[in-house]
Amino acid sequence: MCFEQRLTFENFPLRQFYLRKTMLIHIFLLLSTRGVLAHAVTLVGRVSSGGVEGNVTFTQDNPGDTVAVTFSLNGSNAANVSSWQLHEYRLHYDVGDDRCSASRLGARIASTVGGPATAKNVTGIELTGIHSIEGRSVALLKTGGSEPFACATVESLEDYLTARTTFRKGALGVVTFRQLGSSATSLTRVTADLYSGGSTNTARSVEWRVVEGGCSSVGTAYNPNTPTGTCNTTNHNSCAIGDLNGKLGTVTVGVTRGTSRMTSVDLNLPLSGGQSVVGKSLQLIPTGQTTGIPFACATISLFVTRTGVANFHNDGVTGTITLTQSSPLDPTFTRVDLMTLRSLAGGYHVHKWPVPQRVANDQEPVCGGPSVSGHFNPFGVDYTATPAPSAGTSTEDMYEVGDLSGKYGLLNGQEAVTDTFRDFNLPLFGVHSVLGRSLVIHKDLAGGPRWVCTNIRDTAALTFALATFTFPVIGHVMLSQRVGEAESETSVYVRLDYGDGNTSPTTGHSWAVHVRPASSDMLAANPASRCATAGDVYNPTTVSDNNYSTECQPSASVRCKLGDLAGKHGAVSVRKGPALPAIAFFTDTSLPLQGAHSVLGLAVVLRGAGGSSGILACSNLHTVWPLHAAASSWGSGANYGSVTFTQQVGVIAEPTTISFALRSLPTADITSPLVEARPVHISGTRCDDLGAAFNPFQADGTGTTLDGKPVGDLAGKFVLPLGPTVLRNFTDTNLDLWGYRAITGRALTLTSSGTKLACADVTSKPTSEGKLFTAVAKFTGPVTGTIKLSQVVYPRGATTPTTVTVDLRMAEGPQTQNHNWHVHEKVVGDDATADQGRCNSTGGHYNPFMVNVKNNYTECSPANPLRCELGDQSNKLDTYTMGSGPVVFSDSFLPLDGQFGVVGRSFVVHKKNRDDPRLACADILPTTQTDTLHMTIRTPSPLNKSAVIEKIAAAIGTKTYNLAIDWTGHDPDGCSGVLVYFLGMEVDQLQKKFLQVTQNEKNKLGDYRPATCSAAAAVTSLVVLLASLMTGRWLSS
Repeated sequence: MCFEQRLTFENFPLRQFYLRKTMLIHIFLLLSTRGVLAHAVTLVGRVSSGGVEGNVTFTQDNPGDTVAVTFSLNGSNAANVSSWQLHEYRLHYDVGDDRCSASRLGARIASTVGGPATAKNVTGIELTGIHSIEGRSVALLKTGGSEPFACATVESLEDYLTARTTFRKGALGVVTFRQLGSSATSLTRVTADLYSGGSTNTARSVEWRVVEGGCSSVGTAYNPNTPTGTCNTTNHNSCAIGDLNGKLGTVTVGVTRGTSRMTSVDLNLPLSGGQSVVGKSLQLIPTGQTTGIPFACATISLFVTRTGVANFHNDGVTGTITLTQSSPLDPTFTRVDLMTLRSLAGGYHVHKWPVPQRVANDQEPVCGGPSVSGHFNPFGVDYTATPAPSAGTSTEDMYEVGDLSGKYGLLNGQEAVTDTFRDFNLPLFGVHSVLGRSLVIHKDLAGGPRWVCTNIRDTAALTFALATFTFPVIGHVMLSQRVGEAESETSVYVRLDYGDGNTSPTTGHSWAVHVRPASSDMLAANPASRCATAGDVYNPTTVSDNNYSTECQPSASVRCKLGDLAGKHGAVSVRKGPALPAIAFFTDTSLPLQGAHSVLGLAVVLRGAGGSSGILACSNLHTVWPLHAAASSWGSGANYGSVTFTQQVGVIAEPTTISFALRSLPTADITSPLVEARPVHISGTRCDDLGAAFNPFQADGTGTTLDGKPVGDLAGKFVLPLGPTVLRNFTDTNLDLWGYRAITGRALTLTSSGTKLACADVTSKPTSEGKLFTAVAKFTGPVTGTIKLSQVVYPRGATTPTTVTVDLRMAEGPQTQNHNWHVHEKVVGDDATADQGRCNSTGGHYNPFMVNVKNNYTECSPANPLRCELGDQSNKLDTYTMGSGPVVFSDSFLPLDGQFGVVGRSFVVHKKNRDDPRLACADILPTTQTDTLHMTIRTPSPLNKSAVIEKIAAAIGTKTYNLAIDWTGHDPDGCSGVLVYFLGMEVDQLQKKFLQVTQNEKNKLGDYRPATCSAAAAVTSLVVLLASLMTGRWLSS
């Protein structure tokens, strides 16, 4: 055997050197395989495990000839290799340290082949045809050892196509297909592991075939060629392409996973070209059945190459780390392109959790342990016992999955790094995928402190869903999945804490997606009745309960009920410490956000601690629609085009795409865009009194990366070309549309030659599925001005953050500071200007989720808004200074419409310096065009709008949160005009019912039924109405 000495060059990572050396060998072998140098067939086992790295090469000139086997092995354990043997099944990378065990690789094949690991010619094996060893494994043993300690899959060095069929009903398990990508006529390795799961039945053999007709009925085998001859297991080309039964024999469905595995070669099963089986259905049929429904059926899906990118633009460090993997059966290639490290960097690793969104200066550091946890280490490798980086003695499996610097070498002493590495231990598929997790670069200092971090983002389009918990648990469960790939993995991010004042962390909480959305019982005080409307665990494929607890595992998710998150991933915790949520991140192979079994709209149910069966909390999953905003209304008739912003999601750190489409610009100077702290004044006609660049993190502007600039300093972050037209796209990791630091509602200014050229509001732009909902609270009396609210509302309860613009001043007196302001429970009565008990009619702070304000309420903050009362804007956002002009806030959780909407309630402003007495109040009323009706009633005494709303709601059979009213005028004869707003999802029906009541069932309205009003009052009311609304109807007796 040729043990090659591994060479070391200064500042040259060993694994990168070995990769290039291996690639040269591969080029030679590829030429040989393709007939450039010879007609021989060559297969290679690329070993990178157990401290052995290199190749075991098999070459055969013609079928039936002897096979030449050669060894080129390196590494700390290469000298310990004494013998080799072939096994049934390929090596799977995404398993633990027993990946090379006989239980994983299956039985030894060709028992006469093997022996001492020295170059030799062997008989008894084939590299082509139905008996080919392609797709099987070669295992290496130590002297005196009976179990393999290193292994590899035997394959060509060309690229492969890999397809999969996953069965979830009838039969469970996976069938995998693998074929050279360059030839649709090359052999296809078919591997199956099928079982019934939970059944007491014995294993049974069934027929299997590929069909074109879907799964609704038993179909005939896919047969585009109409072959001649007799189809049998040795004459595949005389068989229909889809006739697996004729080519391979029946397939066995075992009782439990792994008990009836099989693998075979099909010489007539293309995965590419016009006759490909990809996208067709694989049916399992009891022997002899010709009609009816198949026993089991699923689609054959091709694995598409995945790419994850970690994009750094932090603390002076720029660059990317890009991960690419073709399928779960292929290695990952890591491309490192990092600049401006300034000899400060040390190790770098994939960490367990994604980087959270940065919202406040005083929040937990986003790269710290409480935010992203430790290295991703799903196989429990002892980090302290791993070989030193670049020691030249190691293979990837000897390190944690996330320990990139251990596998590739440290970044110490380098200004920039550009390199590519092959990694057999860094999956982008399956339950151990690193996609969606974080990548952290450490400093080259004692203890290796964390320096900069970013998320590993899938480059494919993703769809997101979010469940927001509000009582008694607060936090989020966020899901994401590739668009258009219902069978692809779903990332699951969990952040949970307590909002009821509980200060103790709890563990062992079972959790699941249930069959229905939860209703108002999610707030039930009695846990016994809480979330009952959510029903049972979601189980659309009717997975059996027999032997369920032992057979449902993370590695066998098809054996789990689709909604059983605890069974697939284990229990979760709630709360880690003061204002610190318990966090977890999982990759689920069976949790679709699209298709027939989508979990969108269903409830996530959390049970009690320690395995308790009682329900603790629940929340419904809603689609997260990407946020879009634009600055395009420049005022004074100017048309400079637009600047648009798009961000997919909040909660985690997510970049924003900025698209400049500017025109008609001055050509003498670079146009400098700046997002400023305030909205445009006076309908956009003047910009000179706007604030400075939006700078919530107090950046001094001297940094060279995005985080070193003020959030709003677009000119400082990006260079725009000279000229009248600018068409450019940029990605900004330091500008948000979601959350507390959102730019929506602020102003974007264009500057030319040091002078502000124009400005425009950055306003929300709903997609076609959403609508912009706006509201206002108008203050009169001792305080004048407005609080304006805007939010995009989507179907089934999904909403965006609410933009809140406060512009208040004292009617008399100087500017005063630190006024608390809140949403209160009720509308304003007749005490808005009372000397005693002012605004008492509004009730207390709006707190529908019963947040505990007595115990540890200091945990309420902009970084922890769910710990606040829904209406506590002072602590969620900030206090307000009277007379300071308009100030923009973004409230990440302030619904305007629906059951918990604040429209139809009131804002109360308290006295200066956070004093308690109430200073002023105003109702929150919709300004979006909405369905309204106008009527005249006898003026009630007192003027109690809450009573009017309650009476109307009872009369038309709806909830009070679906209504709001406003007085439109009072006359001396005792009549008042009332404007009734209809809200919610059933506006038309509510309006029709109200018309019916006012016309035919007036007595249901009691004292608030339509009345005859004096002409003077009617005219007064009508003028008010026409000035504010041009729609609606006038009702009177």
